Amino acid sequence: MTADRVLDFAGHEAVVRPLLRAVRDGRGAHAYLITGPPQTGKSTLARLLAAAHLCPAAEPPCRACPTCRRIAVGTHPDVEVLPPGGLCDESGHDHSRDHSRDIRICQVRRAERLLNLTPFEARARVVIIDPADALNAQSADAFLKTLEEPPGQAVIVLTAVEVSALPETIRSRCRPVTLGLLSPGTIERYLVQARAVPPDEAALLARLSGGRIGWAIAALERPEARAHRTELLDECAALAAGDRVQRLSVAERLAGAFAHNRDEVYAALAHWASWWRDLLLITAGRDNQIINIDRREELTAVAARFDPASVVRALRVLREARRDLESNVNPRLALDAFMLRLPVAAKGGGARRA
Repeated sequence: MTADRVLDFAGHEAVVRPLLRAVRDGRGAHAYLITGPPQTGKSTLARLLAAAHLCPAAEPPCRACPTCRRIAVGTHPDVEVLPPGGLCDESGHDHSRDHSRDIRICQVRRAERLLNLTPFEARARVVIIDPADALNAQSADAFLKTLEEPPGQAVIVLTAVEVSALPETIRSRCRPVTLGLLSPGTIERYLVQARAVPPDEAALLARLSGGRIGWAIAALERPEARAHRTELLDECAALAAGDRVQRLSVAERLAGAFAHNRDEVYAALAHWASWWRDLLLITAGRDNQIINIDRREELTAVAARFDPASVVRALRVLREARRDLESNVNPRLALDAFMLRLPVAAKGGGARRA
């Protein structure tokens, strides 16, 4: 994320502006909890809040000073990001190699130590826990004391896909911030006005984004993001007709990926949900509302092989799989159960269970 992108919050202004105003007026919180679907701007907003608290300008964040620029690119010495598999102070630990899917207690202890140090150059220290739903029970309990009695110069920012994934004791000690999905029109206007994207391309990206402005920006800047979407939707179509062996193989791969990057798995489920939602719209005669408009012909052919009740069941088991993952159910068990319950397209129309 470059410094000039730190205020890319089209559609979220009603959320972001009061937060910045509160910081400028000396009413900023010591802890924030930012929640919302994947790729809606949670990590970007976390860095924005860090800049607002540390920027020395009269109206922070200015986006131009060395403080803002280093926070934007992740090199400021007073801002620590705590991800799964991140650093800790134990010499024998290497969480990048042990495939940790949690933020562990040793990492929390490192964050607590840093928060209690005098800031290196800014007026405060900031710790960003991203994502906070990766805190395991022990690390969440250990961090609770810091949230209850934070050092005077500390600011803590947590992000999570679902607020319910965190203990009430943590949620109640943070200022809540919610980022939702945006309308295609809002995303399209942003792309045209702020990014000079041609209107036809902006309209397509806005529709394909499913309301996730982060995905639209990534697809614009990195062609591989659109290619990855294509791969995920191809896989979803294959799974709709796949056998148990194929499905359980995909479940195993996703469970392994969940250990390193939860948002990647959540994003895959979101793309799959958009595919199944499009099938439901087509079966209801509302194909003008589908998200994946570039796959209309394929979706129409597949929709003929499912009855509406089966598509509704697929959306329900997708939602339950995501809820299980957010509740820290063993990812392999949650994804295996999802795959086994997903309807399978019948050759002659209708659908059957896997």
